[in-house]
Amino acid sequence: MSSRRSWKHQEFVAHGSKVTCAALGKKSGRVLATGGEDMKVNMWSVDKPNCIMSLSGHQTPIACVRFGPNEDLVVAGSQSGSLKVWDLNQAKIVRTLTGHKAAVKSLDFFPYGEYLASAAVDSLVKLWDLRRKGCIMTYQGHSGPVNSLKFSPDARWLVSASDDTTVRLWDLSAGKELRQFSGHYGPVNQIEYHPSEYLLASGSNDRTVNFWDLEKFALVSASEAATAQVRAILFHPDGEVLFSATQDYLHVFSWEPSRTHDTLVVGWGKVADIAISQDELLGISYQQGSVQVHVVDLKQVAPFGVPPPPTRGNASNVAAVSPEPQRPIRRPPTGTRRNFVRSASTATKLKEETEGEAPSADEEGNDITNRADIRSPEEYRQVFQQPVKPKSNNAHRNSPAAHKPAADLPSMVGNMNLITQEFSKPSGLNVADFLPKSDSRSAPKSARALCAKLQEGHLTMVQVFTSRLHNLEVVRAMWSPSSIRVGLTAAIDTKDQAILVDILDHVLNHRTQLWNLEVCALLVPHLKNIVGSKYDA
Repeated sequence: MSSRRSWKHQEFVAHGSKVTCAALGKKSGRVLATGGEDMKVNMWSVDKPNCIMSLSGHQTPIACVRFGPNEDLVVAGSQSGSLKVWDLNQAKIVRTLTGHKAAVKSLDFFPYGEYLASAAVDSLVKLWDLRRKGCIMTYQGHSGPVNSLKFSPDARWLVSASDDTTVRLWDLSAGKELRQFSGHYGPVNQIEYHPSEYLLASGSNDRTVNFWDLEKFALVSASEAATAQVRAILFHPDGEVLFSATQDYLHVFSWEPSRTHDTLVVGWGKVADIAISQDELLGISYQQGSVQVHVVDLKQVAPFGVPPPPTRGNASNVAAVSPEPQRPIRRPPTGTRRNFVRSASTATKLKEETEGEAPSADEEGNDITNRADIRSPEEYRQVFQQPVKPKSNNAHRNSPAAHKPAADLPSMVGNMNLITQEFSKPSGLNVADFLPKSDSRSAPKSARALCAKLQEGHLTMVQVFTSRLHNLEVVRAMWSPSSIRVGLTAAIDTKDQAILVDILDHVLNHRTQLWNLEVCALLVPHLKNIVGSKYDA
């Protein structure tokens, strides 16, 4: 077995100018976004040397970038404070948001809805509604630049960390500060929630990681001082340990009791972000126009595996302070700390105070400057347009969206005018078309063959509905009651006649006040294709 614990996986030129930010997708750990002084956001896949897609539209250098939880969206904040959200599957911009007066430092997507949080050098934390294209809440309290923010796994709280050495917990339903944590002696750079427990970690320039109990609002423990300021932190998916990345080093901590399990030299320089993919931890760093990707083999990192003995060949990869051989830990439950409940029902009724934001220079020429240039079509299809696998009924019933009661969503819905009439039959679809034709001569002779025959039609119908649902979600994300042109354009771009029929039948026919010359000009060229088709009725 190889004794190599970490290595540089790849290095490539990401931009023609200096790279200013970079982020990994946390779901897969295999997609990468970079921002540069050239005002572009470039999309990459780990293991592939070429840029897959380049997103442009910002008028100032990119300051911060982050993937959505499903890696189908990416948001970038600029030095001027504006935000742009792109749909990677559709390769187009979804929203441009303005409100910050200084460079954006951190971004995070809401777990159960179309909301976004941003933090900036102006010391403000803002909450955005992506459907209504505006800021619905500004949280004030920090006295310095806000470096990091995160929504809690149950979507009840938002936490932020600042140069003012504090960590602040914001109650989303009340719209105010719930608690302030003070314990660091330098700017706080990173914060991270435990994947299940009411526990929060914060990493600082003071070279320590503090662990906070979110039920008692008290400090649980603090790590030993690391080799340099903490630049990135990440809990292992099973919640057993926390990884802390500093310049050139990776540290592995636990907190009850406080313990350093491993410290190893990685050589990744000023690491910008880390993520886990299977049994590997990936770290990215950048210098000038180049980006480096480093890999750490977790199977050879304590406490998940026994580090190899130091030799001349691997001395640079062995822990700076060699840990004793140990078996994987299993922390006994404390019996006192609660777990997050991952359900959309806990995230309802967000406090909103709608603010009017003046358009910035970034919004001028919006339709002209916002572009998504696909550089590698084949890799784009493989990475960002993978077919959606249909979920089982049980998975749907257990999903957060399945438990979201419509009566509890008044603030999420806002001022959108919804069509409450229910339709039991989708336009243009005949269920009989997906069932096996009756033919006694070719009838299956066994139960297994019959099930396979039925499944063919079932999977076809599921794929049709899945595709249509995705297209409708894209249209809904771009639909605005004040101007439906963008939403209609998105519907036309799907090249799915069924989507246009759904909008005509279920929206425009019931709200005739939406019709105007602009709508007619958009729809008339496409109506002639619908007339006489299977959707004609």
